[in-house]
Amino acid sequence: MSLSIAYGIILQKIVVSTVTITQEENKMSGETIKIEFELPKELFLKGRAVTQTLIKAEALKRLAATFYADGSLSLGKAAQLANVSKQDFLDFLATHNIPLNYDVHELEDDLSTVKEFLQNESRL
Repeated sequence: MSLSIAYGIILQKIVVSTVTITQEENKMSGETIKIEFELPKELFLKGRAVTQTLIKAEALKRLAATFYADGSLSLGKAAQLANVSKQDFLDFLATHNIPLNYDVHELEDDLSTVKEFLQNESRL
């Protein structure tokens, strides 16, 4: 079972325990949905002391990783949801063996940009 599917299953189980759903204004993207729910501690303990803040941070990263893995969010939006930098989110993805959403077309575009840059540099 892939990691994104496992996270999806966990999230489906978690959403069942939703307490409240309210809409509030988001500075960046307009409208968001705020969801409050309870999570089992064993999802986060793993032999270490945890605080409410650490649990929330981990849950947000896992949620963002799930949405990123299925293509619902871009890397930047997923990092924003997780409240971390893009580099920290990339590190989280790597730690959890979640592949980047980067296809051959994007690679070709990037290679073309690099080639163009190198050609412009050689002209100077």
